[in-house]
Amino acid sequence: VANCSTKIVEAMATKLEALSKEELIQLILCYREQYEPGTANLRTASPHAAAPVQSEREKRKKQRPAGRPFDMSRYEQRHIALRISYIGTNYSGFAWQADTPETVEGRLIEALCKTRLIESRDSCDWSRGGRTDKGVSALGQVYACRLRSALSKEMLSKETRELLEPTEQIVDQPTADQPLTQIAESGCDAEGAPKLPPKVEAKPEEEMDYVRVINRVLPSDIRVLSWAPAPTDFSARFSATHRTYKYFFVRETLSIERMRQGCDYLIGEHDFRNFCKIDPTVTNFRRRIISFDVQPVDGFNGCGVDAPQAVWAFTVCGSAFLWHQVRCLVAVLFMIGKKLETPEVILSLLDTELLPARPLYDMAPEAPLVLYDIGYSALEWQSSSYNLSALSKLWAQRRMARTQCCALSLRTQCVPHF
Repeated sequence: VANCSTKIVEAMATKLEALSKEELIQLILCYREQYEPGTANLRTASPHAAAPVQSEREKRKKQRPAGRPFDMSRYEQRHIALRISYIGTNYSGFAWQADTPETVEGRLIEALCKTRLIESRDSCDWSRGGRTDKGVSALGQVYACRLRSALSKEMLSKETRELLEPTEQIVDQPTADQPLTQIAESGCDAEGAPKLPPKVEAKPEEEMDYVRVINRVLPSDIRVLSWAPAPTDFSARFSATHRTYKYFFVRETLSIERMRQGCDYLIGEHDFRNFCKIDPTVTNFRRRIISFDVQPVDGFNGCGVDAPQAVWAFTVCGSAFLWHQVRCLVAVLFMIGKKLETPEVILSLLDTELLPARPLYDMAPEAPLVLYDIGYSALEWQSSSYNLSALSKLWAQRRMARTQCCALSLRTQCVPHF
């Protein structure tokens, strides 16, 4: 019997030596797939062996019935505003487009639908604070819509009344002849009657953390910073009091004083048709610039503000802006800073009788432009500490790339044809 076993082993060894590396790997895999823990049998394997038996968990998963469709009518809804930050490098602008999902609003709508906060874009009564072009980023974009709420109808009605008609809270005062501490320490009220046991109040309702819920499913370069309750007639666009943009650049040899003088000429209400890309649907080109300045940015490059590699920023605040208006304004200011034009060229461009059509000049690049803030008169923003660390990390990662874009913005400006 021993000799027979030895011959069998030698024959198997000879067959195994004749197999290729791929055949040996396949043989081992077949053995592993067919090995059943808890039994002493190891079934004969071959490259044509049957598929492994499904686990009980996989069987239950396949047999599980499909879930019921989500019923939004079972929940209350409320109108809110979302403050959003994003890096626009990977997107075709902020506004939703039918032919591509790669917009910031498109990704936001996907997140809201995935978290069951809305049913669709068409049913959520949306409005946006502004449009940013491809490659433009934002720290303070605002998007308003109607979302599912965790509060009851009664609580939402109460919040709506407080939002529209804020009331003063009445505070109880101690009587003149009895100090507050004496009333609190005694077992009686101010009239000497025995105190009743404190009433056990129900746990107050809490709204869901919209910031945390939405950010969990958004791409990492789009973040919701905060949210605010808003009236039903609130519009992120038409309710805005002002909008602020920042445009970052490397100083190099630019004349800051000449550019600052040009900024001063732009403040006020003017016809800015020579500082924008003409939109055929727009007939009124008058806009009001509230403030316009250029200041150094602290913390960049570790150098003084007068050094060529120092980073500066234009900050412009206005009631509203035309298409590409900020990039056109910056392009002309760069020409003034390079001493290719005088600051008074601003006055000539604002004179539409002298120059009824926009002269030929290239706009400033889009990457260093940031929609910094959109202002509203009566919104109380609620943020989440969960989001702050992620936001800081995100913008720190983009810091060096933005500095390079700032330097590029100066080297791509062409001489104008006025």
